[in-house]
Amino acid sequence: MTTYTAEECAEPGRPDEQGFTGCLRQLAGTVPDGTDCAPGTGTGPAAAANEEELGVTVTCSAPGLPAAQITYLHGASERPLDEYTDGLLTRTGGSEQVQAAWRGNGLDGRYAASTGTNSSVLVFTVDDRPLSGFVYQVNVTGDGEPTPPGELATYFETTVQPGQ
Repeated sequence: MTTYTAEECAEPGRPDEQGFTGCLRQLAGTVPDGTDCAPGTGTGPAAAANEEELGVTVTCSAPGLPAAQITYLHGASERPLDEYTDGLLTRTGGSEQVQAAWRGNGLDGRYAASTGTNSSVLVFTVDDRPLSGFVYQVNVTGDGEPTPPGELATYFETTVQPGQ
């Protein structure tokens, strides 16, 4: 896997056929392998109204997590990305939140997960570059419970977090 410096990731580069910049590929790790990915933030409840302000965005189906997507964001600055992803965490309305640091593929960052009545979200950021992403799951049937924050954190660490 090619790794990029913070300086190389300061601005989004040209996206490839799936919508990934080189820096987003570094962040996505193996997630795009064998999953459906497309440019944009999708059409579900996590879709951004201001997608063009976020820079390069790509959304993939979440392997092994029903009714979920993984979206990657590469902006020219961290501010619009933080505002958007913080809004996703707030929107779930969950009072319990799980937070931790993560490391992989030459990147360091943090994640936060929250679950509300109808959705669960885990937002992950990269410390020194305008890269972030999120896992968003909707309780489409209204039956049962959305994935709790701790389980979503485990899913991130085992399936989404880029390799070492």
